Amino acid sequence: MGPQFIIHKDNLTGIFKDVNVSAVAINSKYGKEEELNKDIKNIISKDTKVELKSFKEVYNKTKKEKQNIELIGYSIVITIATIGILNFINTIITGIISRKKEFGMLKAIGTTDNQLKSLLLKEGFYYLGIACILAGILGNLLGYFLFTLFKKVASYAIYHFPIIQTISMVFIVFVIEYIVFNISINSITKKSIVDQIRCD
Repeated sequence: MGPQFIIHKDNLTGIFKDVNVSAVAINSKYGKEEELNKDIKNIISKDTKVELKSFKEVYNKTKKEKQNIELIGYSIVITIATIGILNFINTIITGIISRKKEFGMLKAIGTTDNQLKSLLLKEGFYYLGIACILAGILGNLLGYFLFTLFKKVASYAIYHFPIIQTISMVFIVFVIEYIVFNISINSITKKSIVDQIRCD
């Protein structure tokens, strides 16, 4: 859209020979929108070439388009997050199972089940914390980059840092790790020390 300016119709006809009105903007008093819309529709009802677009209609249409974009975006994010969480759970379980022998040897020298759980949880939270920091930084940078691309075709778009989504993601991942760790460790500690050390 080019620059807009206001000029009196007498001056306009003096500058341009043919003046064709393509659009008219009408401002109404607050609370009079519906009444004004009805009056305008009655005036233009017989002219099929004239179209009426109220601010409310344009706003609702834009809002619906925004909701559709958000729905698609969240669907993609949820799908990717689900795949990532499943891979994350699989990695935790595989890592714990592969260290059965190590856990058995630790228990053989006097390490209690609670000490073993505490040790593994601290270790897991440490690596998970680093992963969340990197994922949060890189993920938000990628998100902002994609926003700049979208901004080129949607000038109305405004960027908001997804602080709630980021915190929620970190919280969910830590809760999942805690639950999966406890289930996996409990299944291992139920076995005798000899069985754990024999595990290949």
